[in-house]
Amino acid sequence: MGSFFYRIITCLTRYNNRTQMIITHRIQIHRIVEGTWKNFVFSILTCFAAYFINELWLKNYFSFPVFVPTVLGTALAFFIGFNNNQAYDRWWEARKIWGSLVNNSRTWARQVLYHTQPGPGISLPDLQEKRERLIKRHIAFLYALKSYLRNSGERDYLNYLSAEEAAETAGQTNLHNAILSLQSKDLEWLCQNKSIDGFKFMEMNSMITAFCDDMGKSERIRNTVFPTTYNYYARALYGFHFSATMTIDIHRDMGKLFSAPCWDTCFLPYRL
Repeated sequence: MGSFFYRIITCLTRYNNRTQMIITHRIQIHRIVEGTWKNFVFSILTCFAAYFINELWLKNYFSFPVFVPTVLGTALAFFIGFNNNQAYDRWWEARKIWGSLVNNSRTWARQVLYHTQPGPGISLPDLQEKRERLIKRHIAFLYALKSYLRNSGERDYLNYLSAEEAAETAGQTNLHNAILSLQSKDLEWLCQNKSIDGFKFMEMNSMITAFCDDMGKSERIRNTVFPTTYNYYARALYGFHFSATMTIDIHRDMGKLFSAPCWDTCFLPYRL
């Protein structure tokens, strides 16, 4: 019995160590560059194009008033503020959903270990094997869900499924939901063999329902993209026009030496 509990604790500890949220206390420069270098190049090219167009042609006909980049910058600030608020709300919602999965997983493990008892149709060794399968299969469910949400293609969940279970779920389009179906099937079998009574069955079945709810919430966040119109206005329309007009006004009022800092100012919308 002790070795059985040790294996369960080892599985849960390994899962907890490998599925932590992507959180860091320091901003790494290389991650910023990897995610925004294309926008940075576009911003520089926009500033160069605006500068040469103004020098070679545009300034001979008219000059941009100062209020143009001011108005565009104000509108851009509203879009950036909305984007930041929505991004944080989505991140915090996802954090609460994953925290719910973690807490419910611990509850599920306790229920499997202590709510199930040997019955007329199941001996203690068979019950221990069934307990281990239920908990390991749940870890497989979490790994499968993590792989789907991150679109990583990892197959770590196979380490916690038997050959029969892996074959049964191989052709399913929603793998993590198929694993939950196996959990419900085994839970029903335990109830029919008098290993759990009706009240405990309802508790454990409600826990599977909670896993399904958290799974659906996670899928909704993954599949719901950010409104395209906000990205378009913030990046393409206001970002482009703000970069161009800011470059022209800074060069006209402050000279060539101060045009370079404009690149960083115009790049701000893309970093945020």
